[in-house]
Amino acid sequence: MKRIIAIAFILLMIFSVGCDDTIYHWNFEYDYTEVVEISIIEAIGPTNNKGPMEYEVLAQLDLSVAEDLMKDIENIEYKKYAFNPADITGLCFLIEFNNGSYDIISYREPMHFIYTGDNDEINGYFSYFECDKEIFDEIINKYLTQTGDDSMSAKLYS
Repeated sequence: MKRIIAIAFILLMIFSVGCDDTIYHWNFEYDYTEVVEISIIEAIGPTNNKGPMEYEVLAQLDLSVAEDLMKDIENIEYKKYAFNPADITGLCFLIEFNNGSYDIISYREPMHFIYTGDNDEINGYFSYFECDKEIFDEIINKYLTQTGDDSMSAKLYS
């Protein structure tokens, strides 16, 4: 019986240390006025410090939505984990800025990619963030429907 209690206590400690209940919000490094392109992409391949190895552009958004989109993203409640939960996969926003930097925002592991200006170097910064996928999909769907291509919303549920 003591052994079961000890194992249960150890498991409880492992799981309570691994998760942080603090709510985090994505903060963009640049202002919406510096956005030059917004895409909705489907990330396919593994992630490295430059982003997903493969992705497909599903839709281009009009720059007039940049301010609202960035506010919607900043209002998402993310949780932070003590380990990298996974690669960037699924539907994401790819927001490119006028200095060559970009952010890839997904429900899991959104990342900043900062252009350093040194030898065209771009450095990726892992966030260790994850949010509720259904909430994130609602935001994706909101902007997909603005493109006028209703067939894209089916990607959310496949």
